[in-house]
Amino acid sequence: MRKTLIAILALAVVFVVGPVGSRVAWSQYTGVAGAVGAKSTVIVQTSKTSIGQDIRYPRMKPEVAALLVEIAPGGQTGRHQHPVTEFAYILEGTLTVDIEGQKVFTAGQGLIEATNTWHNGMNKGTTPVKILSVFVGEQGTPNVVRL
Repeated sequence: MRKTLIAILALAVVFVVGPVGSRVAWSQYTGVAGAVGAKSTVIVQTSKTSIGQDIRYPRMKPEVAALLVEIAPGGQTGRHQHPVTEFAYILEGTLTVDIEGQKVFTAGQGLIEATNTWHNGMNKGTTPVKILSVFVGEQGTPNVVRL
């Protein structure tokens, strides 16, 4: 009973002190007992995609895939869409995404890609763009669909 009460109080503190969107992540190393020389920085914490869609998770057999995407100067991904949720982190360069207008993401920024929406990622800069793409999908479902 005591452990349950402590757990409930701890959750209440998290909700009161750090509501969603306040840049307080559920899993952190900063200030945690036993963590030495480790810190965490929230890159993205959201329940929406970059264009405001609700994030949806697979119902059957989940599968996580991580890719390193590289786009040369003047290059592009080509028009495509994602039927599954994707987290993208810009490691290097500047990515311009043509989706409902143009959105620009620079090194150090993260985003949740739009789902089932056509878009094209472009490198309009002079240095390569490198992106860590992590897909939360379902076995047998492609991460990318092209025309």
